[in-house]
Amino acid sequence: MDLKVLYALMREKNYHYSDCRTYPDLDDMYFDFSTGFNGRGNNIEIRLSDTNNDVKMYLGDDLPIELLNASFGDIIKFIRDKTSII
Repeated sequence: MDLKVLYALMREKNYHYSDCRTYPDLDDMYFDFSTGFNGRGNNIEIRLSDTNNDVKMYLGDDLPIELLNASFGDIIKFIRDKTSII
């Protein structure tokens, strides 16, 4: 998994604000990207782990769009395809 690819895609899609977290009891990494400062605007949450990767997209007031148990490549394609509908 190449985090430079992820950050380049998010910048290309105008998601300029981000946060990354880890937890002591989990090996997962959690990313949160938004189009507005402090979580405002559209939001994308990504969980990356050794076994499963998930993404949740909040676009406007609609219900979240989810992709669960996906490869890193599938997540990149999903973000690229779904954010182009805005």
